[in-house]
Amino acid sequence: MNKHLPLFLALCAAALPAPADPAAASGSAETPPPAATATAPATAPVYDRVYAALSALPERRVGSTNYFAAFDAVEAELKAAGLTPHRQTFDSLAQSTERLSLSYAGAPVEGALLLDNGPAAFVLPEPLRGPAVFVGDGSLAALDGKDLAGAIAVIDATRPGASVEESFVHGAVAAVLVGDEALDQWRLGAVAFTSLTLVPRVYLPRDKAEAAGLLAADGSAELELDARAVLADVAGCNLWAELPCTGGWTEGLGAEQLLVLSASLDTYGLTPDRSPDLRRAANAA
Repeated sequence: MNKHLPLFLALCAAALPAPADPAAASGSAETPPPAATATAPATAPVYDRVYAALSALPERRVGSTNYFAAFDAVEAELKAAGLTPHRQTFDSLAQSTERLSLSYAGAPVEGALLLDNGPAAFVLPEPLRGPAVFVGDGSLAALDGKDLAGAIAVIDATRPGASVEESFVHGAVAAVLVGDEALDQWRLGAVAFTSLTLVPRVYLPRDKAEAAGLLAADGSAELELDARAVLADVAGCNLWAELPCTGGWTEGLGAEQLLVLSASLDTYGLTPDRSPDLRRAANAA
């Protein structure tokens, strides 16, 4: 790095949060555990201390207790380095699930999570019901001979080329995307948004789908989905500090230049209620 280049450090939560690791989480949407204490000793390198602090806060949804605890940890490191950190707060929106239940053949199905269904709040005025039909990867070939009119499609999102588009074109009123620990945020996003239609999409871990019998669903039993999600008002935050220099670098542009290094501390994914993310913890550290 050129020693004459001013350095601007920024740790922020975007006003429009970015995806995190959604599919690695399983189980019901529940309140994350309270903030844990970082385990790295004070004599450890800064990277180790910051990573330990944020790893103890795996879910850092905008506006949550863990979110602000992460900012506290980073701010303490900036102060320890002799810098003067500044905070900027702002209003934002985050999807929040008020209720979600799934049942198949009259029996409850545990572990369902609402996906990010787009910019509009997701509200079902009454439970959505339809025959459950397993359609493999959701391709046109996989749908051959299956009646999806008014049905809820069960799609294996881990299969190469998996898609929801053909299911919706053939009349499905909702989709259950089944995944496992091998399904990362990018692959799940590619499947969920192969169609921009605002049709309900939920994520279900494979073990829960298998236990419920949904991977063998042939349309003979009914699946019921009841859900309500809202875009809740939350407080976001930016944290920044400046490392000044003397004789700033101009690169022939006639004015001193500024180098900005930034990282996001929040987590928000296709399953907003459960989106742990350590990759961003490493980036911030």
